[in-house]
Amino acid sequence: QPKPSVSSTTTSEPVQISPVVTGRSTGPIQRIPAARMKPSAPPLMQSPSQMVEPVPLESLQQPIPLEPAVTSITKENVEKTAAMGAVGGIAVYDALEPEQRQRAKDAAMSGLSKGWKKWQSLDDNQKASAKRTAVGAVGKAIKLWKQLPER
Repeated sequence: QPKPSVSSTTTSEPVQISPVVTGRSTGPIQRIPAARMKPSAPPLMQSPSQMVEPVPLESLQQPIPLEPAVTSITKENVEKTAAMGAVGGIAVYDALEPEQRQRAKDAAMSGLSKGWKKWQSLDDNQKASAKRTAVGAVGKAIKLWKQLPER
């Protein structure tokens, strides 16, 4: 396999060396002035206020449990999580531009309309089956809720 070669271009600009891949072999390395290079992705953080605390290395080396600890799932934690989700949804909606808000409303209404039309197209047996499935799911959720500890 031929070794890549570097062209010798003299420039005062910083350069980034970029291999050119063609087929199975690597072609010559091109020197591209850094000023002409475009970033492949936007920066993750725009301002210092968006900085996230670094995670300690030790915490990354701990094994990840395959199932959540049952003791951490409590009615209080479920309620808090649901409330945080609702508040987060409201915050996201509030942050949208007016056009984006209208698109979100239109999408929600379209989904509701499609669901209603689908429901109306079902025969009586299909509707009864869908109702049984929904009642069963609600029953399971209530049973699980009752089994959760308060705290």
